[in-house]
Amino acid sequence: MRISYQKGVVVLTVVLIFVVIFTQKERFIAGNRSNINDNVIIEKQRKQFEKEKKQFEKEREEISHQKKEFENQKKAFEEQKLNFEEQKKENKELAKEIEQFENDKETFAKEKEGFSKEKEGLSKEKEGLSKEKEGFSKEKENFAKEKERFLKEKEDFEKEKDEFEKKKQKFEEKKKQFLEENDAFEDPEEEEEEEEEEENEKIDVVFTWAGIIKTMNNRNRYNYELQFSLRAVHKYLPWVNKIYVLINSDTDYPYWINKEKSGKVVVYDRCKIIEKPEHCPTLNTFAVFSALEKIEGLSNKFILIDDDVFINQPLTPDFFFKDDFPRVLQRYNKMKIYKDNREFKNIKRPEYKFAMYSHLPKPMRKDLIVKFHEEYPEYAKLVQSHHTGRYKKLSEEFSMIYYQYFYDNKWMKPESRNKSDFYQIPHTHPADITREFDKIYKDLISRNIKTFNCNDDYSTNEELYPKQRKVLWDFYMKLYPEVPDYEIPNPDHAKYS
Repeated sequence: MRISYQKGVVVLTVVLIFVVIFTQKERFIAGNRSNINDNVIIEKQRKQFEKEKKQFEKEREEISHQKKEFENQKKAFEEQKLNFEEQKKENKELAKEIEQFENDKETFAKEKEGFSKEKEGLSKEKEGLSKEKEGFSKEKENFAKEKERFLKEKEDFEKEKDEFEKKKQKFEEKKKQFLEENDAFEDPEEEEEEEEEEENEKIDVVFTWAGIIKTMNNRNRYNYELQFSLRAVHKYLPWVNKIYVLINSDTDYPYWINKEKSGKVVVYDRCKIIEKPEHCPTLNTFAVFSALEKIEGLSNKFILIDDDVFINQPLTPDFFFKDDFPRVLQRYNKMKIYKDNREFKNIKRPEYKFAMYSHLPKPMRKDLIVKFHEEYPEYAKLVQSHHTGRYKKLSEEFSMIYYQYFYDNKWMKPESRNKSDFYQIPHTHPADITREFDKIYKDLISRNIKTFNCNDDYSTNEELYPKQRKVLWDFYMKLYPEVPDYEIPNPDHAKYS
Protein backbone atom coordinates (compact mmCIF):
# COMPACT_ATOMS: atom_id res chain seq x y z
CA MET A 1 0.00 0.00 0.00
CA ARG A 2 2.73 2.28 0.93
CA ILE A 3 4.69 1.35 -2.20
CA SER A 4 1.68 2.03 -4.38
CA TYR A 5 1.29 5.42 -2.85
CA GLN A 6 4.89 6.33 -3.51
CA LYS A 7 4.60 5.16 -7.12
CA GLY A 8 1.51 7.20 -7.50
CA VAL A 9 3.31 10.27 -6.19
CA VAL A 10 6.21 9.66 -8.56
CA VAL A 11 3.87 9.17 -11.50
CA LEU A 12 1.96 12.30 -10.60
CA THR A 13 5.18 14.24 -10.27
CA VAL A 14 6.38 13.06 -13.68
CA VAL A 15 3.03 13.93 -15.19
CA LEU A 16 3.21 17.44 -13.69
CA ILE A 17 6.73 17.88 -14.99
CA PHE A 18 5.58 16.93 -18.53
CA VAL A 19 2.61 19.24 -18.21
CA VAL A 20 4.86 22.11 -17.15
CA ILE A 21 7.37 21.38 -19.89
CA PHE A 22 4.62 21.23 -22.51
CA THR A 23 3.04 24.39 -21.26
CA GLN A 24 6.38 26.28 -21.38
CA LYS A 25 7.01 24.97 -24.89
CA GLU A 26 3.66 26.22 -26.12
CA ARG A 27 4.34 29.59 -24.53
CA PHE A 28 7.78 29.71 -26.11
CA ILE A 29 6.37 28.84 -29.50
CA ALA A 30 3.58 31.40 -29.09
CA GLY A 31 6.16 34.04 -27.99
CA ASN A 32 8.33 33.34 -31.03
CA ARG A 33 5.31 33.71 -33.25
CA SER A 34 4.43 37.02 -31.56
CA ASN A 35 8.00 38.32 -32.02
CA ILE A 36 7.91 37.37 -35.67
CA ASN A 37 4.66 39.25 -36.14
CA ASP A 38 6.11 42.33 -34.31
CA ASN A 39 9.19 42.28 -36.52
CA VAL A 40 7.03 42.15 -39.61
CA ILE A 41 5.01 45.11 -38.36
CA ILE A 42 8.16 47.02 -37.45
CA GLU A 43 9.64 46.32 -40.89
CA LYS A 44 6.46 47.54 -42.52
CA GLN A 45 6.51 50.65 -40.33
CA ARG A 46 10.19 51.19 -41.15
CA LYS A 47 9.48 50.95 -44.86
CA GLN A 48 6.52 53.31 -44.42
CA PHE A 49 8.75 55.70 -42.45
CA GLU A 50 11.43 55.61 -45.19
CA LYS A 51 8.75 56.28 -47.75
CA GLU A 52 7.35 59.18 -45.71
CA LYS A 53 10.88 60.45 -45.09
CA LYS A 54 11.56 60.52 -48.83
CA GLN A 55 8.23 62.28 -49.34
CA PHE A 56 9.15 64.79 -46.60
CA GLU A 57 12.55 65.45 -48.19
CA LYS A 58 10.85 65.99 -51.50
CA GLU A 59 8.34 68.36 -49.93
CA ARG A 60 11.15 70.17 -48.10
CA GLU A 61 12.98 70.65 -51.41
CA GLU A 62 9.77 71.98 -52.94
CA ILE A 63 9.27 74.33 -49.97
CA SER A 64 12.88 75.52 -50.27
CA HIS A 65 12.34 76.11 -53.98
CA GLN A 66 9.10 77.96 -53.25
CA LYS A 67 10.91 80.01 -50.61
CA LYS A 68 13.54 81.05 -53.15
CA GLU A 69 10.82 81.97 -55.61
CA PHE A 70 9.06 83.94 -52.87
CA GLU A 71 12.29 85.82 -52.04
CA ASN A 72 12.76 86.62 -55.72
CA GLN A 73 9.15 87.77 -55.96
CA LYS A 74 9.60 89.86 -52.81
CA LYS A 75 12.74 91.47 -54.25
CA ALA A 76 10.95 92.16 -57.52
CA PHE A 77 8.05 93.64 -55.56
CA GLU A 78 10.41 95.94 -53.62
CA GLU A 79 11.95 97.11 -56.90
CA GLN A 80 8.47 97.69 -58.32
CA LYS A 81 7.58 99.62 -55.16
CA LEU A 82 10.67 101.85 -55.53
CA ASN A 83 9.89 102.38 -59.20
CA PHE A 84 6.34 103.24 -58.24
CA GLU A 85 7.49 105.78 -55.64
CA GLU A 86 9.87 107.38 -58.16
CA GLN A 87 7.14 107.44 -60.76
CA LYS A 88 4.76 108.92 -58.19
CA LYS A 89 7.33 111.63 -57.39
CA GLU A 90 7.89 112.27 -61.10
CA ASN A 91 4.12 112.49 -61.57
CA LYS A 92 3.90 115.12 -58.81
CA GLU A 93 6.72 117.12 -60.39
CA LEU A 94 5.09 116.71 -63.77
CA ALA A 95 1.79 117.94 -62.30
CA LYS A 96 3.60 121.00 -60.93
CA GLU A 97 5.28 121.57 -64.29
CA ILE A 98 1.91 121.27 -66.03
CA GLU A 99 0.40 123.74 -63.55
CA GLN A 100 3.36 126.10 -64.06
CA PHE A 101 3.02 125.67 -67.81
CA GLU A 102 -0.66 126.62 -67.63
CA ASN A 103 0.22 129.69 -65.53
CA ASP A 104 3.02 130.62 -67.95
CA LYS A 105 0.63 130.06 -70.82
CA GLU A 106 -1.90 132.42 -69.25
CA THR A 107 0.83 134.98 -68.52
CA PHE A 108 2.12 134.68 -72.09
CA ALA A 109 -1.40 135.29 -73.42
CA LYS A 110 -1.66 138.46 -71.33
CA GLU A 111 1.82 139.57 -72.41
CA LYS A 112 0.91 138.83 -76.03
CA GLU A 113 -2.20 140.96 -75.68
CA GLY A 114 -0.12 143.73 -74.11
CA PHE A 115 2.46 143.39 -76.88
CA SER A 116 -0.25 143.84 -79.51
CA LYS A 117 -1.39 147.02 -77.80
CA GLU A 118 2.21 148.22 -77.52
CA LYS A 119 2.69 147.41 -81.21
CA GLU A 120 -0.26 149.65 -82.08
CA GLY A 121 1.18 152.35 -79.86
CA LEU A 122 4.58 151.99 -81.53
CA SER A 123 3.00 152.43 -84.93
CA LYS A 124 1.46 155.68 -83.76
CA GLU A 125 4.76 156.70 -82.17
CA LYS A 126 6.49 155.92 -85.48
CA GLU A 127 4.15 158.31 -87.30
CA GLY A 128 4.83 160.91 -84.63
CA LEU A 129 8.59 160.37 -85.00
CA SER A 130 8.37 161.00 -88.72
CA LYS A 131 6.70 164.32 -88.04
CA GLU A 132 9.26 165.06 -85.30
CA LYS A 133 12.03 164.26 -87.78
CA GLU A 134 10.74 166.93 -90.14
CA GLY A 135 10.54 169.36 -87.25
CA PHE A 136 14.05 168.36 -86.16
CA SER A 137 15.46 169.24 -89.58
CA LYS A 138 13.98 172.72 -89.26
CA GLU A 139 15.24 172.99 -85.68
CA LYS A 140 18.69 171.92 -86.90
CA GLU A 141 18.77 174.87 -89.31
CA ASN A 142 17.62 177.21 -86.56
CA PHE A 143 20.22 175.72 -84.21
CA ALA A 144 23.00 176.44 -86.72
CA LYS A 145 21.90 180.07 -86.84
CA GLU A 146 21.63 180.22 -83.01
CA LYS A 147 25.07 178.62 -82.70
CA GLU A 148 26.56 181.31 -84.91
CA ARG A 149 24.84 183.98 -82.81
CA PHE A 150 25.99 182.27 -79.60
CA LEU A 151 29.63 182.21 -80.72
CA LYS A 152 29.45 185.90 -81.42
CA GLU A 153 27.85 186.57 -78.01
CA LYS A 154 30.49 184.35 -76.38
CA GLU A 155 33.24 186.40 -77.99
CA ASP A 156 31.65 189.60 -76.68
CA PHE A 157 31.24 187.99 -73.24
CA GLU A 158 34.91 187.02 -73.11
CA LYS A 159 35.86 190.62 -73.79
CA GLU A 160 33.50 191.86 -71.05
CA LYS A 161 34.86 189.19 -68.70
CA ASP A 162 38.45 190.38 -69.26
CA GLU A 163 37.40 193.95 -68.51
CA PHE A 164 35.54 192.79 -65.37
CA GLU A 165 38.58 190.86 -64.12
CA LYS A 166 40.74 193.94 -64.54
CA LYS A 167 38.22 196.05 -62.61
CA LYS A 168 37.92 193.35 -59.92
CA GLN A 169 41.70 193.23 -59.53
CA LYS A 170 41.83 197.01 -59.08
CA PHE A 171 38.98 196.80 -56.54
CA GLU A 172 40.77 194.08 -54.53
CA GLU A 173 43.93 196.20 -54.45
CA LYS A 174 41.98 199.21 -53.18
CA LYS A 175 40.12 197.00 -50.68
CA LYS A 176 43.38 195.56 -49.38
CA GLN A 177 44.85 199.05 -49.03
CA PHE A 178 41.72 200.23 -47.20
CA LEU A 179 41.81 197.27 -44.76
CA GLU A 180 45.47 197.89 -44.01
CA GLU A 181 44.69 201.51 -43.20
CA ASN A 182 41.66 200.49 -41.04
CA ASP A 183 42.70 197.50 -38.92
CA ALA A 184 39.56 197.62 -36.74
CA PHE A 185 37.28 197.25 -39.73
CA GLU A 186 35.84 193.73 -40.12
CA ASP A 187 34.94 192.58 -43.60
CA PRO A 188 31.28 191.35 -43.60
CA GLU A 189 31.91 189.29 -46.72
CA GLU A 190 34.78 187.53 -44.99
CA GLU A 191 32.60 186.83 -41.95
CA GLU A 192 29.88 185.47 -44.21
CA GLU A 193 32.41 183.23 -45.95
CA GLU A 194 33.64 181.94 -42.58
CA GLU A 195 30.08 181.19 -41.46
CA GLU A 196 29.37 179.47 -44.76
CA GLU A 197 32.56 177.43 -44.43
CA GLU A 198 31.66 176.50 -40.84
CA GLU A 199 28.16 175.47 -41.93
CA ASN A 200 29.63 173.44 -44.78
CA GLU A 201 31.80 171.52 -42.30
CA LYS A 202 28.72 170.27 -40.41
CA ILE A 203 27.64 166.74 -41.26
CA ASP A 204 24.33 165.25 -40.11
CA VAL A 205 23.14 161.64 -40.14
CA VAL A 206 19.64 160.60 -41.31
CA PHE A 207 17.85 157.35 -40.41
CA THR A 208 14.42 156.23 -41.63
CA TRP A 209 12.50 153.98 -39.23
CA ALA A 210 9.23 152.08 -39.72
CA GLY A 211 8.71 151.59 -35.97
CA ILE A 212 8.31 148.36 -34.01
CA ILE A 213 6.74 145.64 -36.17
CA LYS A 214 5.78 142.53 -34.21
CA THR A 215 4.53 140.32 -37.08
CA MET A 216 6.40 136.99 -36.88
CA ASN A 217 6.88 136.59 -40.64
CA ASN A 218 7.80 140.20 -41.39
CA ARG A 219 11.35 140.91 -42.58
CA ASN A 220 11.06 144.36 -40.90
CA ARG A 221 10.64 142.96 -37.37
CA TYR A 222 12.39 145.12 -34.80
CA ASN A 223 15.49 143.39 -33.41
CA TYR A 224 17.12 146.36 -31.63
CA GLU A 225 18.75 147.53 -34.92
CA LEU A 226 18.01 151.26 -34.61
CA GLN A 227 18.99 151.42 -30.93
CA PHE A 228 22.43 149.96 -31.59
CA SER A 229 22.96 151.64 -34.97
CA LEU A 230 22.45 154.95 -33.12
CA ARG A 231 24.92 153.81 -30.46
CA ALA A 232 27.41 152.97 -33.22
CA VAL A 233 27.15 156.51 -34.66
CA HIS A 234 27.40 158.02 -31.17
CA LYS A 235 30.50 155.93 -30.41
CA TYR A 236 32.45 156.05 -33.67
CA LEU A 237 31.25 159.31 -35.33
CA PRO A 238 31.38 161.80 -32.41
CA TRP A 239 31.96 164.68 -34.87
CA VAL A 240 28.43 164.31 -36.32
CA ASN A 241 26.30 167.45 -35.86
CA LYS A 242 22.73 166.04 -35.59
CA ILE A 243 21.16 162.60 -35.99
CA TYR A 244 17.69 162.65 -37.56
CA VAL A 245 15.35 159.67 -37.15
CA LEU A 246 12.48 159.99 -39.66
CA ILE A 247 9.24 158.27 -38.58
CA ASN A 248 5.62 158.41 -39.73
CA SER A 249 3.30 160.67 -37.74
CA ASP A 250 1.39 157.59 -36.52
CA THR A 251 4.55 155.74 -35.36
CA ASP A 252 5.35 155.58 -31.64
CA TYR A 253 8.34 157.56 -30.39
CA PRO A 254 11.35 155.21 -29.86
CA TYR A 255 10.73 153.96 -26.32
CA TRP A 256 14.42 153.90 -25.28
CA ILE A 257 15.10 157.58 -26.14
CA ASN A 258 14.62 160.20 -23.41
CA LYS A 259 12.73 163.12 -24.98
CA GLU A 260 14.14 165.60 -22.45
CA LYS A 261 17.74 164.47 -22.98
CA SER A 262 17.74 163.50 -26.65
CA GLY A 263 20.72 165.79 -27.35
CA LYS A 264 21.78 165.62 -30.99
CA VAL A 265 19.19 162.89 -31.74
CA VAL A 266 16.15 164.46 -33.45
CA VAL A 267 13.07 162.25 -33.95
CA TYR A 268 11.41 163.91 -36.95
CA ASP A 269 7.92 163.47 -38.47
CA ARG A 270 8.63 162.54 -42.07
CA CYS A 271 5.09 163.46 -43.12
CA LYS A 272 6.29 167.10 -42.89
CA ILE A 273 8.50 166.62 -45.95
CA ILE A 274 6.03 164.69 -48.14
CA GLU A 275 4.35 167.17 -50.50
CA LYS A 276 0.76 165.91 -50.37
CA PRO A 277 -0.85 165.01 -47.00
CA GLU A 278 -2.76 162.10 -48.56
CA HIS A 279 0.59 160.43 -49.40
CA CYS A 280 1.66 160.10 -45.77
CA PRO A 281 1.96 158.05 -43.56
CA THR A 282 4.00 156.18 -46.15
CA LEU A 283 5.39 152.64 -46.25
CA ASN A 284 7.67 153.53 -49.17
CA THR A 285 11.18 154.38 -47.93
CA PHE A 286 12.12 155.66 -51.38
CA ALA A 287 9.30 158.22 -51.16
CA VAL A 288 11.00 159.57 -48.02
CA PHE A 289 14.39 159.59 -49.77
CA SER A 290 12.84 161.73 -52.53
CA ALA A 291 12.24 164.63 -50.10
CA LEU A 292 15.27 164.60 -47.77
CA GLU A 293 16.29 168.15 -48.74
CA LYS A 294 13.10 169.44 -47.05
CA ILE A 295 14.15 168.32 -43.54
CA GLU A 296 14.20 171.48 -41.44
CA GLY A 297 17.71 172.30 -40.17
CA LEU A 298 19.45 169.52 -42.12
CA SER A 299 23.10 170.31 -42.89
CA ASN A 300 24.21 170.55 -46.52
CA LYS A 301 26.37 167.45 -46.15
CA PHE A 302 24.71 164.47 -44.51
CA ILE A 303 24.96 160.65 -44.37
CA LEU A 304 21.94 158.44 -45.04
CA ILE A 305 22.13 155.21 -42.97
CA ASP A 306 19.66 152.31 -42.90
CA ASP A 307 18.80 151.16 -39.38
CA ASP A 308 20.30 147.71 -40.08
CA VAL A 309 23.70 149.19 -41.06
CA PHE A 310 26.30 149.63 -38.32
CA ILE A 311 29.54 151.60 -37.95
CA ASN A 312 32.23 149.38 -36.41
CA GLN A 313 35.38 151.56 -36.36
CA PRO A 314 36.21 155.22 -35.65
CA LEU A 315 35.78 156.99 -39.01
CA THR A 316 36.58 160.56 -40.06
CA PRO A 317 34.54 162.78 -42.43
CA ASP A 318 37.11 161.95 -45.14
CA PHE A 319 35.74 158.41 -45.20
CA PHE A 320 32.43 159.81 -46.47
CA PHE A 321 33.42 162.97 -48.39
CA LYS A 322 36.36 163.80 -50.62
CA ASP A 323 36.91 167.33 -51.97
CA ASP A 324 33.44 168.13 -50.53
CA PHE A 325 31.80 165.54 -52.81
CA PRO A 326 30.25 162.22 -51.66
CA ARG A 327 32.83 159.45 -51.60
CA VAL A 328 30.97 156.30 -52.71
CA LEU A 329 32.54 152.95 -51.89
CA GLN A 330 30.75 150.70 -54.32
CA ARG A 331 31.25 147.87 -56.74
CA TYR A 332 29.65 149.00 -59.97
CA ASN A 333 27.92 146.39 -62.08
CA LYS A 334 26.94 147.38 -65.59
CA MET A 335 23.46 145.99 -66.16
CA LYS A 336 20.47 146.29 -68.42
CA ILE A 337 17.52 147.56 -66.36
CA TYR A 338 14.18 145.88 -67.03
CA LYS A 339 11.63 147.64 -69.16
CA ASP A 340 9.96 150.34 -67.04
CA ASN A 341 6.23 150.43 -66.54
CA ARG A 342 4.27 152.82 -68.76
CA GLU A 343 3.74 155.05 -65.72
CA PHE A 344 7.47 155.94 -65.77
CA LYS A 345 7.82 156.38 -69.54
CA ASN A 346 6.54 159.93 -69.62
CA ILE A 347 8.45 161.02 -66.50
CA LYS A 348 11.80 162.68 -67.06
CA ARG A 349 14.57 161.17 -64.92
CA PRO A 350 18.24 160.16 -65.24
CA GLU A 351 19.06 157.09 -67.28
CA TYR A 352 19.71 154.37 -64.68
CA LYS A 353 22.89 152.65 -65.87
CA PHE A 354 24.35 151.05 -62.78
CA ALA A 355 23.26 148.70 -60.03
CA MET A 356 24.98 149.42 -56.73
CA TYR A 357 24.98 147.85 -53.30
CA SER A 358 22.56 149.84 -51.14
CA HIS A 359 23.47 148.46 -47.68
CA LEU A 360 26.20 150.99 -46.97
CA PRO A 361 26.23 154.44 -45.36
CA LYS A 362 25.37 156.82 -48.21
CA PRO A 363 26.95 160.32 -48.10
CA MET A 364 24.75 163.01 -49.70
CA ARG A 365 24.74 166.74 -50.44
CA LYS A 366 21.51 168.69 -50.02
CA ASP A 367 22.33 171.37 -52.63
CA LEU A 368 22.97 168.69 -55.27
CA ILE A 369 19.65 167.00 -54.43
CA VAL A 370 17.93 170.37 -54.91
CA LYS A 371 19.53 170.61 -58.37
CA PHE A 372 18.20 167.12 -59.14
CA HIS A 373 14.62 168.14 -58.30
CA GLU A 374 14.95 171.34 -60.31
CA GLU A 375 15.90 169.25 -63.34
CA TYR A 376 13.39 166.42 -62.71
CA PRO A 377 10.45 168.08 -60.88
CA GLU A 378 7.77 165.46 -61.60
CA TYR A 379 9.67 162.31 -60.67
CA ALA A 380 9.61 162.77 -56.88
CA LYS A 381 5.87 163.49 -56.97
CA LEU A 382 5.23 160.20 -58.75
CA VAL A 383 7.35 158.17 -56.30
CA GLN A 384 5.71 159.85 -53.30
CA SER A 385 2.28 158.86 -54.65
CA HIS A 386 3.23 155.18 -54.09
CA HIS A 387 2.79 155.46 -50.33
CA THR A 388 1.49 151.93 -49.67
CA GLY A 389 4.78 150.29 -50.67
CA ARG A 390 7.58 150.25 -53.20
CA TYR A 391 6.27 150.35 -56.77
CA LYS A 392 9.24 149.27 -58.90
CA LYS A 393 12.49 148.80 -57.01
CA LEU A 394 14.91 149.73 -59.82
CA SER A 395 12.65 152.56 -60.97
CA GLU A 396 12.32 154.13 -57.52
CA GLU A 397 15.60 153.37 -55.71
CA PHE A 398 16.07 157.04 -54.95
CA SER A 399 19.43 156.96 -53.17
CA MET A 400 20.87 155.13 -56.18
CA ILE A 401 19.18 157.54 -58.63
CA TYR A 402 20.76 160.47 -56.75
CA TYR A 403 24.13 158.78 -57.14
CA GLN A 404 23.51 158.20 -60.86
CA TYR A 405 22.74 161.92 -61.22
CA PHE A 406 25.84 162.87 -59.19
CA TYR A 407 27.93 160.47 -61.28
CA ASP A 408 26.68 161.89 -64.58
CA ASN A 409 27.59 165.41 -63.41
CA LYS A 410 30.94 164.36 -61.86
CA TRP A 411 29.70 165.39 -58.40
CA MET A 412 30.79 162.27 -56.56
CA LYS A 413 33.98 160.29 -55.99
CA PRO A 414 33.34 156.63 -56.87
CA GLU A 415 35.98 154.34 -55.39
CA SER A 416 36.24 150.57 -55.22
CA ARG A 417 35.99 149.37 -51.65
CA ASN A 418 38.30 146.92 -49.93
CA LYS A 419 37.30 143.96 -47.76
CA SER A 420 37.54 145.86 -44.47
CA ASP A 421 35.16 148.65 -45.61
CA PHE A 422 32.03 146.50 -45.44
CA TYR A 423 30.91 143.12 -44.06
CA GLN A 424 27.62 141.45 -44.97
CA ILE A 425 26.20 139.13 -42.30
CA PRO A 426 24.52 136.18 -44.12
CA HIS A 427 20.77 136.48 -44.64
CA THR A 428 20.00 132.84 -43.76
CA HIS A 429 20.68 131.36 -40.33
CA PRO A 430 20.55 127.99 -38.52
CA ALA A 431 18.10 127.42 -35.68
CA ASP A 432 20.81 127.97 -33.05
CA ILE A 433 22.65 131.15 -34.08
CA THR A 434 24.92 131.35 -31.01
CA ARG A 435 28.01 129.82 -32.63
CA GLU A 436 27.41 131.73 -35.88
CA PHE A 437 27.33 135.14 -34.17
CA ASP A 438 30.35 134.29 -32.02
CA LYS A 439 32.26 133.79 -35.28
CA ILE A 440 30.82 136.99 -36.80
CA TYR A 441 31.91 138.97 -33.72
CA LYS A 442 35.46 137.60 -34.03
CA ASP A 443 35.50 138.43 -37.76
CA LEU A 444 34.38 142.02 -37.15
CA ILE A 445 37.10 142.57 -34.55
CA SER A 446 40.00 140.63 -36.10
CA ARG A 447 39.47 142.01 -39.62
CA ASN A 448 38.96 145.64 -38.50
CA ILE A 449 35.64 145.87 -40.34
CA LYS A 450 34.48 149.49 -40.69
CA THR A 451 30.77 148.94 -41.49
CA PHE A 452 28.44 145.94 -41.62
CA ASN A 453 24.84 145.02 -42.40
CA CYS A 454 22.61 142.67 -40.38
CA ASN A 455 19.27 141.76 -42.05
CA ASP A 456 16.35 140.00 -40.35
CA ASP A 457 15.82 136.51 -41.75
CA TYR A 458 15.41 134.68 -38.46
CA SER A 459 12.95 131.98 -37.47
CA THR A 460 9.18 132.52 -37.59
CA ASN A 461 8.76 129.90 -34.85
CA GLU A 462 7.26 131.59 -31.77
CA GLU A 463 9.43 129.56 -29.37
CA LEU A 464 12.71 129.73 -31.30
CA TYR A 465 12.61 133.40 -32.38
CA PRO A 466 12.89 134.91 -28.82
CA LYS A 467 16.02 132.78 -28.23
CA GLN A 468 17.59 134.06 -31.45
CA ARG A 469 16.64 137.63 -30.49
CA LYS A 470 18.43 137.20 -27.15
CA VAL A 471 21.60 136.11 -29.01
CA LEU A 472 21.33 139.28 -31.15
CA TRP A 473 20.99 141.47 -28.04
CA ASP A 474 24.11 139.93 -26.49
CA PHE A 475 25.97 140.34 -29.82
CA TYR A 476 25.11 144.05 -30.05
CA MET A 477 25.91 144.61 -26.37
CA LYS A 478 29.41 143.21 -26.86
CA LEU A 479 29.99 145.66 -29.71
CA TYR A 480 28.28 148.72 -28.19
CA PRO A 481 28.08 148.35 -24.38
CA GLU A 482 28.24 152.09 -23.57
CA VAL A 483 24.83 153.67 -22.87
CA PRO A 484 24.59 157.21 -24.39
CA ASP A 485 23.12 160.13 -22.42
CA TYR A 486 20.00 160.24 -24.59
CA GLU A 487 18.96 156.65 -23.71
CA ILE A 488 16.62 155.69 -20.89
CA PRO A 489 18.57 153.27 -18.63
CA ASN A 490 17.19 149.72 -18.59
CA PRO A 491 13.90 150.27 -20.48
CA ASP A 492 11.28 147.51 -20.46
CA HIS A 493 12.10 145.94 -23.83
CA ALA A 494 9.61 143.11 -23.35
CA LYS A 495 6.75 145.62 -23.07
CA TYR A 496 7.41 146.96 -26.56
CA SER A 497 8.58 143.76 -28.30
